[in-house]
Amino acid sequence: MNIFAHTAVSFAVSALLWVAFKKVQMSVACFLAGILIDLDHVFDYLMNRELMEKFRYLRHPRKFFRFLSSDYTKHGSTYVSYKLLHSIELLIVVPFLYGFGIWNAAATGIVVGFTVHIMMDSVPVRHLGLVSLIYKLYNRFPTGSEVIKRTLVKSGIDVNECQLCGARGDMVIYRNKSMMGFARRRSDKVMVLCPNCHERMCSQ
Repeated sequence: MNIFAHTAVSFAVSALLWVAFKKVQMSVACFLAGILIDLDHVFDYLMNRELMEKFRYLRHPRKFFRFLSSDYTKHGSTYVSYKLLHSIELLIVVPFLYGFGIWNAAATGIVVGFTVHIMMDSVPVRHLGLVSLIYKLYNRFPTGSEVIKRTLVKSGIDVNECQLCGARGDMVIYRNKSMMGFARRRSDKVMVLCPNCHERMCSQ
C-alpha cells in the first residue's frame, strides 16, 4: 500500500478527466474511488490482529492510523490478503449497468479511478493474484508474501534463501526502504529475508 502515490496519481487522473469532460461528478468520483479502495487495507489490518489488539485501538483511536505509516507497511506482506475491494471481478457489473441504462458521469469516474488503482497494484507485481477475488478464494486467501514469491521465482530469485544472512527456510518479503517510488518491477523494491533479519530490518 502506498497511499501517497495513489493519492497523487488519482488527483492527476481526475484532473485530466475534468480537462477532457468538464464534469465535476466524474472528476471527484474518480479521485475518491482511487483512494477509498485502500480501505481494504484497514479491514486486512484488523483481521490480522489479535482481538485484544483491536480493543486497544478502540480505546486509543489515534493509534488506529499507525498502520498508514509504520505497522502495516512493515508487516503487511505477512498478513493474509483479503482486500475484497481489490477485485478486478467487480468490473463485470459495468456492462450490465451500462446496458440497463444505470449509468452517469460519477459511475464513469468510479470505474476510471478503480481501474487505475488496480493497474498500479498489479502491473509492477506482474501478477493478478493480488487483485483477483477468484484467485484469492482458490488459494484460500494467501499472504502478500506468498503471491510476490511466486513472481520472484519466475524471475529466477531463490525465495528460500535470506538475502542478508544466507539462511534457508521459510522466508518473508520485506519492502526495501532504499527503493521508494515507482520501481520498474516489484522485485526491485523487495528483499527476501528470514524472520530474524526481517524483524531486525523492521526495527531499524
